[in-house]
Amino acid sequence: ELQDIYSEVVNGREAIVESEKRFRDIVTAFEEFVWEIDLQGNYTYLSSRVESILGYDAQQLIGVNTFEMMCSPYDKDMSTLFKACVQQQVPFRNFHYTKQTANGTTIHLSSNGLPIFNDEQKLIGYRGATRDVSIEKQHEEHIHSLAYYDQLTQLPNRTMLMTVLEDLIKGQQPFAVLFLDL
Repeated sequence: ELQDIYSEVVNGREAIVESEKRFRDIVTAFEEFVWEIDLQGNYTYLSSRVESILGYDAQQLIGVNTFEMMCSPYDKDMSTLFKACVQQQVPFRNFHYTKQTANGTTIHLSSNGLPIFNDEQKLIGYRGATRDVSIEKQHEEHIHSLAYYDQLTQLPNRTMLMTVLEDLIKGQQPFAVLFLDL
């Protein structure tokens, strides 16, 4: 009987080691960095991939508040959205924001997170992954530029004019249009 218990312990340990290896391989294979934060948004864990994305060593960011690192004033809305997720104890997807890297470059990021519960089913934080979406953001801005601006003069084109006029008409505010045919 003691031999059976020993075999179970050994098999259990091997399964845990294999599971940890699988997790490390997955975390390393993807372009995202994996993180955990507490209910205030302070990092409690970061994978080593954070260094290739943000330029900081993972240990440098432990205890740092993720929302305080965001650049744009609009990004501060992420804190409000996060608090709503905490209150409702729900996951979040595609939170888009900007952060400054260690070398001063501003990059666009997208995060997904899942709630972490303790043994008593009390919410204790969030776990998730973040990826750099700067290139996708640049492509979106380029497409917007192609759609709404003349490529030779960089002035707003007819499509932009129609969009602005439609918005003004919907707003029911008085306005005037001056048209010069040169």
